Amino acid sequence: MADEFVPPKTKREWLMREREQLYVSLNSAMRGYEDLLGGAIVSYSLGTRSITRSVSDMNTLSAFISRTQNRIAEIEAILNGRPIRNTSRYVFIDPSMIDRRW
Repeated sequence: MADEFVPPKTKREWLMREREQLYVSLNSAMRGYEDLLGGAIVSYSLGTRSITRSVSDMNTLSAFISRTQNRIAEIEAILNGRPIRNTSRYVFIDPSMIDRRW
């Protein structure tokens, strides 16, 4: 039973395992995407998903690749001690300053 699941002991170990699995999925998806674009294959299966060579399916696969790359970047930033920060675009406006002229 060498393939027995052993739960990770730390958050870092959990993230490293997730990153490893994401890289495997990303490599498989990238190979399939390149083969679909090159015309080497007409349909592709990734896990439970089956994708044919149509624009909507190509967009779905492209979105999956993009999300996977973003998650890998997030994990690597966390592991390196620099989590990705979210920025906001909202600016507080003081109601008492609305009709004032400078």
